[in-house]
Amino acid sequence: MSINNYNLIKTNYHILKVDSKEFLFHIPTSSVFELSAESANLLRKMENKEEINKDEEEIVEEFKELNIVGSRFFVKEEATKIEHFPAKALVLNVTSGCNLSCTYCYKEDLTSLKNSGQMTFEIAKNAIDMFYKESPHLKEYSITFFGGEPLSNLPLIKEIIAYANDFFGSKDLKIGYSMTSNATLLTEEIIHYLHDSKVDLTISIDGPESLHNKTRVYENGKGSYEKVAKNVAKLLAIYKNRTVGARVTLTRGITDIKTIWNHLRYDLKFKEVGFAPVTSGDNDFFNLSDFDLKKYFLDLENLVKII
Repeated sequence: MSINNYNLIKTNYHILKVDSKEFLFHIPTSSVFELSAESANLLRKMENKEEINKDEEEIVEEFKELNIVGSRFFVKEEATKIEHFPAKALVLNVTSGCNLSCTYCYKEDLTSLKNSGQMTFEIAKNAIDMFYKESPHLKEYSITFFGGEPLSNLPLIKEIIAYANDFFGSKDLKIGYSMTSNATLLTEEIIHYLHDSKVDLTISIDGPESLHNKTRVYENGKGSYEKVAKNVAKLLAIYKNRTVGARVTLTRGITDIKTIWNHLRYDLKFKEVGFAPVTSGDNDFFNLSDFDLKKYFLDLENLVKII
């Protein structure tokens, strides 16, 4: 078998070395696999474009299942024709503007609130109509509001919710909403509206003040923690019957999961806390180092044992 028949998809994996062992971090699923000596050796051979032995074909098939190895050539008889691929959810990017200037933000096209690009109601309406047309047999429909900071375009969100409630309600169908927000624009009035509209919320917050304010700042460089924590307290007091999650972005040097978990879970009273390592593309300044990734996985394992 020739290596030329295969293509390594290097964006789908990262190799970690811990002592004498090698691990494969599978990026699409955030899973970690310990590599056998044979698997690690084969991967190096493929990276160097060396020939593959017949007895290594089984490992190649395992790599293909993980989608880190793919065929270079289109084989017609093996292709699967998909007649219909229904949408499961609709994500509406209601604004490109944000009132924060987080240092690690992956959205290079984000703008300030003063000159942000706003979605129009006509575009949103057409998207909802198309969503139903493409997926007319779903039992429940879901719309996610995205940005930028979605709440900076709250008038449009209200229009969308009113339209979607009427549209799906007239067909006796369920419609649900979700949003990730930095929480800085929340007021009691807005919180009550979102609660009554059954909008599930996830709050972007990176831990206690000393950690959060390192990266999640306003345009003038001032940290946003004080405002976020104050608004989260209001939010959780009103959202008693709906789960509000916290989403933590881990950046290089900021991987103290236990401290972050304890603060968000027990001090601020979030019932759900999720962690995600930053992925910043070509600009890897904030990406976790090999050392950070090792610590991240070890700390996650230890955290699971105590909660």
